[in-house]
Amino acid sequence: MDQLLAANSNSESRASAKGARLSYQPLLLVAIACIGGVVTDYYLAPFIGVWAVIGFSSLAAWVVCYRGHFVRTGSLTLLLCCMSTAGAWHHFNWNYFGVEEIGLYTDPARATPVCLQATVLADSRRINGGAQSEFDPIPKGESTRIPVAVRLIRQGSRWQSVSGTLDCRVVGQTESYPVGSQLKIHGQLRAIAPPGNPGEFDFYWYSRSQQKLAMLQVNHPAAIEVVTRSTSFSLLGNLRQRLDQSIWNHVSADRAPLASAILLGNREQLGAEKKNDFLISGTVHILAISGLHVGILAGAILILGRTGIMRRKHCLIATFIFVMCYAWLVEFRPPVLRAAILISIFCAAKLMGRRGLSFNSLGCAALVVILFN
Repeated sequence: MDQLLAANSNSESRASAKGARLSYQPLLLVAIACIGGVVTDYYLAPFIGVWAVIGFSSLAAWVVCYRGHFVRTGSLTLLLCCMSTAGAWHHFNWNYFGVEEIGLYTDPARATPVCLQATVLADSRRINGGAQSEFDPIPKGESTRIPVAVRLIRQGSRWQSVSGTLDCRVVGQTESYPVGSQLKIHGQLRAIAPPGNPGEFDFYWYSRSQQKLAMLQVNHPAAIEVVTRSTSFSLLGNLRQRLDQSIWNHVSADRAPLASAILLGNREQLGAEKKNDFLISGTVHILAISGLHVGILAGAILILGRTGIMRRKHCLIATFIFVMCYAWLVEFRPPVLRAAILISIFCAAKLMGRRGLSFNSLGCAALVVILFN
């Protein structure tokens, strides 16, 4: 009888310990609270002072609960504080721009001719216009997209200081401007309009999430003048260019744009007709670099540890370095960043002899994505 009671007690303690392990996922709860704050601010858009009051009040309530040893209530107040912090972070990044923001110079009804001085932020991207449709009266040839940070705008005969970032889209192919170069650009400043038809991609929402309120249309490469050419070396741009050129050298011309889009995220090289084919067939997700791509590439390296070619420790370290370098190569896009964080946590846990994946790891990845996006 005593043995039976002892066995029941041991089984109950094991079940209790297992339940505690399953329930103790603090980062998952924090991530859910932060996501709730972002969603609430997006749809309700309360004044930022409301978030400040909620945050300080919940923090004060937690101090009271901590001193009174009210653990559960204190945990709820901390989650409420995390929710208000995330809501305030979203509100600040979504609504607050400088008084010299270049987007304030746009006219929603028409394009405005401007002359700007700007700094190149990243390497230019070639955009393939694709085949011309017989129903499209406006020719769409190749163009170039250059991300820039605007510094000055000409008002009559004088230059006025401005701020903000935008994409400069040039009709035709331009030379490659090094990152940090100062350019004088003549073009048409346009406000980014919301979608006109149901189901269209919302470029306004996407651009505003990147804190871009306008775009600059340049009708000819000759409208860009180099004021100061930077001598700095762009490791990321040079590496992306070399890898893209390697794809074009080893893959047929009709498949190279697709390979470059899947591996490097260069979707600009795909024509509108090809993108529309993927959209109609329901396979457009293949063009997006997702966590599946990172998982397949990381799994290929982890297999080496199973075959004995590499030691397990070295294989995990190599996997961590590879996924972080690949995330950097594709400019830390949210799906890739999420997958890279999960794989990095998995590798670190295995190196320390801990459990690799859990909801806690997923919560950590979600928090990092919320912070940067």
